[in-house]
Amino acid sequence: MKKEEFIDLFADIEEEYVIKAHEPREKEKIVFSKKWFALVAAIIILGATATIVIAQSLGLSFSTGWRTVTDQDGNKFGYTRYGITYEAENVPPEEFSEEIRKTAEELSEAWKIHLECDPKNCSGHGELAKSEKFYYLSEALEYVGCERIKIPELGVRTSGPIVSVLGNQDMVHEIKISWSSESTEIDFHCFAEVYIGEKTEDKQKETAWAFVGEKYNFREEHRVNKNGIEYIVVYSDEREDYYGSNYDKNTMRVNTSLTAYLVKNDVIYIYHDLISELYNKDGSEVDEASLENIRKDEKEIVEKYLEIWADSF
Repeated sequence: MKKEEFIDLFADIEEEYVIKAHEPREKEKIVFSKKWFALVAAIIILGATATIVIAQSLGLSFSTGWRTVTDQDGNKFGYTRYGITYEAENVPPEEFSEEIRKTAEELSEAWKIHLECDPKNCSGHGELAKSEKFYYLSEALEYVGCERIKIPELGVRTSGPIVSVLGNQDMVHEIKISWSSESTEIDFHCFAEVYIGEKTEDKQKETAWAFVGEKYNFREEHRVNKNGIEYIVVYSDEREDYYGSNYDKNTMRVNTSLTAYLVKNDVIYIYHDLISELYNKDGSEVDEASLENIRKDEKEIVEKYLEIWADSF
């Protein structure tokens, strides 16, 4: 696994599991990184041709910030984080499989006990989250049982599907499905996230990614797919580094993380990949040995599959 992939996957873990497991419980309601401004829906009309497409505005909003985390040993570290806030209803439990509903109930009971734990001796409450690995993506979808979750056909094999059920102190559960491509041409990652529970008064949801230990530059683009659905593409220029210890240290690499977010039928879908570029500090050409280790026309390939992914919804 690339170090950049690990950082992104680390960021996909809810902060409550990192921060709150050993902190004293407070009586007031805790909201994690959801202090966002009210979202204003916009109707986007594309009139380039005689056909007019109206974008479904789902309140997708982008924001960044510098955060500090305290681990279980009391050590503090900072990181840059960006969040995508969006509007969605919680999906009724009856739309999920019996096994998912049972898991959600077990996690709710575990969380109730966990909230009463002594912060200095937190144990005995059972799992607060549960993950299952599958060989086929179809098996993962069958396990979840929610027909509103659609997986786009991108023309590549998938690998490593994982279904995670995450609990929280509100007893509302997040279901995540993640998988990767299995291709010599492209190695993107995909996610689908949906909330299960009865709480519907707050339609705003958030999914957030972080980049640990460094500050990064973020920029976003608002796009519309061929079916008129709005989505956001976030680019982050990551730290320049040597391409590898086996190569001339004159050879440098720039990684740009590309992550897209699209919401449909109360499910948020995420596409993620890295765009890598090589250059030499002294302005000379990059040696062929280095170029063999990076996909040809990588930016074009990543953008091509991103468009296929977005247009599949």
